[in-house]
Amino acid sequence: MPNGRYTLVLEAQKMHELFEQLKSEAKWEDIIFESDKRIQLSPHVGRFHYYRGYGMYQLHRFDEAEPSLMRAHTLDETQTEAAVMRAQCLEKLSRYKDAMDLVKELLTHMPNDHRLLGLHEFLSTKWTAVEHDAWEKSRLSGTKIVWSSSHDD
Repeated sequence: MPNGRYTLVLEAQKMHELFEQLKSEAKWEDIIFESDKRIQLSPHVGRFHYYRGYGMYQLHRFDEAEPSLMRAHTLDETQTEAAVMRAQCLEKLSRYKDAMDLVKELLTHMPNDHRLLGLHEFLSTKWTAVEHDAWEKSRLSGTKIVWSSSHDD
C-alpha cells in the first residue's frame, strides 16, 4: 500500500499531465476546476495553486489569479513561474508599485530573465507617468499643499 507522500507525488504528476493537456487545448475553465479539486484535498501544494492562477490569468481574471499565484510561490519558492506571472498580474491590475517591488525582488534571483527585465523597463516609465498624472490632477483641481509646523513659538 503506497504511503501518503508517494500518493501525493503521484497525484501531482497526474495533475501536471492533465494541466499540460488542458493547456494545449486552451481549456482554462477546466484547468481551474481540476486545480480547485486538488487544492481542496491538498491545499499546501504550491503547484496546484499555480495551475489555478495560470487558468485565471489566461481568462484575464487577474484579480483572482494574483492571490493564487502568490500562494503558489509562498508555498513553494521554486515556483518562480508563478512569481513572474504574479508580477504581470499586478501590472495588469495597475498596481505598479507592488509590481515593481516584486520585479526588483525577483531580479535579485533571476537577473537575466527577459520577462522581468522587460517588465522592469515598462514599469519604470509607467510609475513615473502615474506619479505625474496624480500631481497634474491635484494641480488642476486647485489642491494646495500647505506646510505646517507643530512647534510652539
